[in-house]
Amino acid sequence: QNHNLGLADIVLINGDAGVELTSPKQKKIHLCHFDYDIYLKYKKKRNFRKNKKFAVFLDQFLPFHSGQNYIGTESKNIDHKTYYRNLELFFQKFEKEYNMEVKIAAHPRSNYKKNKFIKKCKKVFINKTAELVKNSSITFTHHSLGMNFAVLFKKPIFFLTFSSYKKVEAFKPNLLSKFFKT
Repeated sequence: QNHNLGLADIVLINGDAGVELTSPKQKKIHLCHFDYDIYLKYKKKRNFRKNKKFAVFLDQFLPFHSGQNYIGTESKNIDHKTYYRNLELFFQKFEKEYNMEVKIAAHPRSNYKKNKFIKKCKKVFINKTAELVKNSSITFTHHSLGMNFAVLFKKPIFFLTFSSYKKVEAFKPNLLSKFFKT
C-alpha cells in the first residue's frame, strides 16, 4: 500500500518504519522518542542500592486509565478489585519465592489515593520509571510505554496477563510477549 505522507517537503520520523511512508523527494529528519533522552540522562548516573535486588512493575493504572474512555466498551469492564487482588497475590508469591521486593512505577497521571491495593504496597513512585527500571533486576508490565526503558537498559521483561482480560482490547501483553520472545 502506498501511504505517502502527502505533499510535505519535510517529514519528521520517529523510528525506521516511517521511512517507508515517505517519498524519495521528501527531506527526512529523524527524531528519537523523548524516552531516549531520559535514558541517556540516567545511563550516566550511578545505580542506587546496587546490593539489594528488586523488581519493578510498570503500572499503567489500567482499570482507571484516562484512555479507557477512548478504547472501546469491553475495556471499561475491567473489575478493579479483581485486577488489583490478582496483582497483589502475584507480587506476594514472587516476593516470597525470590526474596525480592516489587516496587511500583506508578502511571504519571494516576491517582492512588482511593486505590486500596497500592496502599498495601511498600514502595510506589511517580515519575521515577527510568530510574527504577535502570536499578531493577526484573521488569513486570502489561504493555506500558515504560518498557522502553527496560529495552534500553537491557532488563528482563515479564509480561503479566490474566485469563479474565484476554478479550479486553487494550490489554495486549501476549502480543508483546511474542514480539520480544519472552
